[in-house]
Amino acid sequence: MQVLEYLGVSLNSLEGTMLIPDSRICKALDTISVTFHAIKIHRRAPARKLASIVGQIISMSLVLGHLSQIMTRYTLPLFHPFLFNFASFYSPVV
Repeated sequence: MQVLEYLGVSLNSLEGTMLIPDSRICKALDTISVTFHAIKIHRRAPARKLASIVGQIISMSLVLGHLSQIMTRYTLPLFHPFLFNFASFYSPVV
C-alpha cells in the first residue's frame, strides 16, 4: 500500500508526500465563499460559519504547517465575546 488516507490527509509513501484531498480544499473554499457572500450582502456572518472556516484550516495544519495554527489562533478572540452574548451559535457576528 503506497497511498493511505488518514485523518483526511493522503499520505504517499513512494513520493514521501502528504496531500490535502481536493474535496476538502473545495469544501473550505465553498465555506469561505458563502461566508464572504453573506458579509457582502448582509454585512454580517453567522458565528458558526466563521468557526467552521477556522476549524477547517486548523484540520489541514498537518500539511499546511504550524503557520496555519498561528494565523488562526488570533481569529477566535475577534468573535469570542459575541459567542457568549448571542442566543445561539447561528447568531450573526457583525
